[in-house]
Amino acid sequence: MKRFSLKLLLVMVMAATFSSISLASEGQALDKAQQAEQHRCRRPGVDCVFEKVEAYVETRYGVASLPALTPPTANYVYASQSGETVFISSAGPEILTGSGGFLKGELPTLSLATAQEAAMLSCVRGLRFLKSTIGDLDLVEHIVMVTGTVNVTPTYDDVTSGPVVGALGKTVDGCSDFLVEIFGPEAGKHARSSGGKVALPFNMATEIELIVEIK
Repeated sequence: MKRFSLKLLLVMVMAATFSSISLASEGQALDKAQQAEQHRCRRPGVDCVFEKVEAYVETRYGVASLPALTPPTANYVYASQSGETVFISSAGPEILTGSGGFLKGELPTLSLATAQEAAMLSCVRGLRFLKSTIGDLDLVEHIVMVTGTVNVTPTYDDVTSGPVVGALGKTVDGCSDFLVEIFGPEAGKHARSSGGKVALPFNMATEIELIVEIK
């Protein structure tokens, strides 16, 4: 009787173990399926990351597609690749609605929200520069570095003059937050430099430069 009880106990333990393994495997399979669904492209022929950029812009501005880039007008390129590293030229905050142009102005005249929007729009344009060079934003392994420059008045002081203390860094948050939204925290978080400059080209509110590692 005792031997029978031990055998029964052993069978029950093994059954419980296999059941746990099966549930864990099913859970992992479900997680992978959910991740695949999250990253699934809605349209064939468009890389998934760029599609996320388009969806972000469409939700925010009601713009179904991003405008085509015009070629640079001087002796430079939008992005330059060296091995697995891509250096992206400074990008301004292109307005995506109406007649276009660039979002203009300087701190402290601009509100923080408008300055952050300018940084985000600069970042969107920078990713378009990148796509024009590598063809597919799904190739991005990691956003390595962001350099943000904010247009300021000659007497601007980041402690006493801005709409808030530390407005220069908070402005560039508009770009950083957007990159993490698009690429996720692992690939999207980056090293960063932010600063102010009196007079940017075309009186643009911000300029963003990116360094990106690709696969």
